[in-house]
Amino acid sequence: LFDVRVIIVNLFTLLAVGSVVATIDAPCLLIALFFVVAFIPASRRLGNLLVERRVAVTEKHRRGDYFARLFYLPDYSQELRMNGVSPLLIRRFSGAADDIYNTNKKFQFKIYSLYFMQGSLVTTIGLMLCVTAYLGYRTLVSKTMSSGEFIAAFNGSIQVSTIVANLAITGTRRLAFRNRMIEKFRTFLSRDKAMSEGEKIARCGEPEEIRVDNVTFTYPGAKKPALENVSLSVAPREKIALVGYNGAGKTTLTNLLLRLYDPDDGSITVAGEDIRDCTLSSHRARFAAVFQDFRLFGATVGENVAQTPDYDPDRVWMALRKAGFSKELPKGLDTVLLREFDDEGIMLSGGEAQKIAIARVFYKDCPYIIMDEPSANLDPVAEYELNRAIAEEAKERTIIFISHRLSTTVHADRIVMMENSRIIETGTHRELMEKNGKYAEMFRLQAEKYGA
Repeated sequence: LFDVRVIIVNLFTLLAVGSVVATIDAPCLLIALFFVVAFIPASRRLGNLLVERRVAVTEKHRRGDYFARLFYLPDYSQELRMNGVSPLLIRRFSGAADDIYNTNKKFQFKIYSLYFMQGSLVTTIGLMLCVTAYLGYRTLVSKTMSSGEFIAAFNGSIQVSTIVANLAITGTRRLAFRNRMIEKFRTFLSRDKAMSEGEKIARCGEPEEIRVDNVTFTYPGAKKPALENVSLSVAPREKIALVGYNGAGKTTLTNLLLRLYDPDDGSITVAGEDIRDCTLSSHRARFAAVFQDFRLFGATVGENVAQTPDYDPDRVWMALRKAGFSKELPKGLDTVLLREFDDEGIMLSGGEAQKIAIARVFYKDCPYIIMDEPSANLDPVAEYELNRAIAEEAKERTIIFISHRLSTTVHADRIVMMENSRIIETGTHRELMEKNGKYAEMFRLQAEKYGA
């Protein structure tokens, strides 16, 4: 809005002053305009150079920002203090800063040369030299212009050339810069989306059957599939435990259920409807999830639990109680977590932070819950209370949870044992123990640790 107003004012001024100068001496006006227009191509080149520098420097800034976060965030403080890695990171941070400086330096001479050309040369050669010489000749030599007309024509030509320079030279530079940025944005939008957007709105009411049929998935750049020909059906309100050693494919399966990725082969359906036929937002809205690598945000406790600034305080408090969160909050739900935006923000222990993430599940009203290692940072008592709260709260919801602590899987309706990207065993705890397969072996190994 401001730019448009400035352009309109400049155009009216240009018409008014230009008419006066043209009346006094039209060639003087043409000389001033010639030098301005002559440098428009240089302005276009300058705009393109500014884009190239911005793109090149942004890539270098990513590295610098990463190392800056390492020294700023408390997540890394223990490792930095306990190990001798700090000098290595500082060297790499300095190297990243040097890369930014050197990248700017590559563009510096060209950019400032063009700034000098379009600024100083237009003013010095075009106006001060040529226009002054022309008007001086008419005033002092040919005597065809009075001193008053000299002053009026000179001041008017300077004002006209300044306005045209702002509109043409500066405008061309900005236009070239923005055109290149828009072109890059359009190129990004024109790329094939990794995930297609369905058209149907997913139902978010009572839980319905979930089916995974012959699903195979390989992460980009990986040689081996993370899941291979996996099939699984989950009945409404069923409590499913996914177990297995690291790398078995458990988290990948839940990521596919949430449509964080799409399978390479096979399909996933809810109530017989392929989840790829639904919009991403409506499909994900019917799931609540606690991720293994959950994150808290630099926001209030209430906003962290509800994941929105508009929340029901009573529901948030209820969700926190069910998650076992008992830490005193100085400002209640308005207490800010982390210190990125508030120096008085509070820092939580791993267990407390995980309870905040678990509270999100209790707050969200949806038919399906996915929990990836929900009790990893909890002590045994807190784990027991969490399991009891989930059992009471989620009677009417379908739950799929991943756990390496097999004590939490004993009461699941069904246990799914995964190994090498496949499902190798399914059944209740009792059935799998009687089968004496991989699950029974894993369970006994854990039981021996507690027995010792």
